[in-house]
Amino acid sequence: MTLLAAYEHRLAANLYASLQSVPGIRVYAPAVRDVPPCADHLVTVAGMRPERGLHAPGGEGHLVWDGHFYAVRPMEVLGLLDKGGVTRVGISMYTTEDETGRLLNEVRMLQKRELGRQ
Repeated sequence: MTLLAAYEHRLAANLYASLQSVPGIRVYAPAVRDVPPCADHLVTVAGMRPERGLHAPGGEGHLVWDGHFYAVRPMEVLGLLDKGGVTRVGISMYTTEDETGRLLNEVRMLQKRELGRQ
């Protein structure tokens, strides 16, 4: 279990850093140094509602969901409730580096298309 946890944390940290580097993607997570990254990342895509945003990559077998995830008050405070909440991008112990790489490529392509429309 320790090896699985270490693998998942490394994968999650890489995904977190990579998502933050994509223009127009905002990752909602605390900037706390010594806390292992969570396997799920809450994100928004500039100019896109969550139910539309990352579901294209989700159609490729990635773990993505949208909504408020029962966190109604935090979504209100963040100004996201009326915008559909956030998109949750998840990984698990059986997710591969290739899969997260594919997800990131698809997110980058989606964002380029979206920026081209504006």
